[in-house]
Amino acid sequence: MGPPCDDRAVRLPSLLPFLALVVACGDDGGTPMDADAAVRLDVMESRPGCTPMAPATECVVTTWSEPAGARDHRDPCSEITYPSTPPASGPHFGVWADFLVYDDEVPWGFLVHSLEHGAIVLGYDCPDGCPDVLEAFATVVESHGSDPLCDGHPSADARFIVTPMSGLEAPVIALAWEHAYTATGVDESSLAEFVELHYGMAPEDLCVPGRAQLDGEWCP
Repeated sequence: MGPPCDDRAVRLPSLLPFLALVVACGDDGGTPMDADAAVRLDVMESRPGCTPMAPATECVVTTWSEPAGARDHRDPCSEITYPSTPPASGPHFGVWADFLVYDDEVPWGFLVHSLEHGAIVLGYDCPDGCPDVLEAFATVVESHGSDPLCDGHPSADARFIVTPMSGLEAPVIALAWEHAYTATGVDESSLAEFVELHYGMAPEDLCVPGRAQLDGEWCP
């Protein structure tokens, strides 16, 4: 039986040198998690005691950094392979997603460009719906307040994007440039802390309108 869980953060040992060797010498049978671990640095886990969301059996908050290896622009809707999912840096489309709440998934290339502009992307992976997650997002965004850089923006008071996501390892996701947060339950305290630490901390500190695809497909 393992040690009892508490809310103390645990720094996971760096596996980067070992994983680099595996990637260099392994075959094509590697899993996506191998690639994720190879680019995720300073991985921290905490167990704040919030209610886990099924199928999770405990609430685990995980954060990590993902240093940007590249920042080049690609044609909108072209294929980009990110070494970690969800991505928190890397190449991206030449157009960014506007700072809005979306009902449909936004392609990563648009979101990563928004991160480069200092945005926080709040994602949820809940096929059956999760109103408590959306409520927590709304509370965190409201608590953060308006952004003076967005004074001239026609529809956004701050640089936040809320969007559904799919195929991720946790139902609650927050992304900033070079930083990521996932949780298997709703913990407003740690989510708000992540937002306040990383909001606006990006190479291009901008709040200007981007693409707002509210109807139809982003990449038909």
